[in-house]
Amino acid sequence: NFGGDPSCVTVFGQSGGGSKIVTMGVMPRAQGLYRRSINMSGSSALNLKPPSYTAPVADEMMKTLGIGRHDVRRLQDVPADQLGAAQRQALATLGIDQLRPAVDGRTVRHVPISPEGLAMQATTPGILSCTRNELVPAREPANLNITFEQLKDRIKAQYGVDDAKAAAAVE
Repeated sequence: NFGGDPSCVTVFGQSGGGSKIVTMGVMPRAQGLYRRSINMSGSSALNLKPPSYTAPVADEMMKTLGIGRHDVRRLQDVPADQLGAAQRQALATLGIDQLRPAVDGRTVRHVPISPEGLAMQATTPGILSCTRNELVPAREPANLNITFEQLKDRIKAQYGVDDAKAAAAVE
């Protein structure tokens, strides 16, 4: 429709966008829509959770908005800024740092870094990369002086790994 070559579509995303690129790789409806992918720093999608992890956030958001759990269609009438505020409040109330897609077996078929997820992605060439200060955002100068233990704790929290694996990642 825009004069491009549909057989030469590459999708690219960084950080949250990179996570969306990884997630598209395990979504049956996205198969065949692009020919290559580039994921820069989208590692949070490598550890997607089941719906039981995300349901409490959705429930809390609906409660905050005053919408019944089964009246999801009403969300279409809620202004974007109000949705964003409700999501931030729900995450804060539940002590969760961010919301990710859920592996429901239908829309998102598999965890991307599982044997099934990797097989699903294998037909599309891709690049997986990261930024120089991946776990230590340079925009926050205090992060440049974190200790080994603090970095290890961040890795454990982000990826759900044990102390030994986090230490190996830092090394």
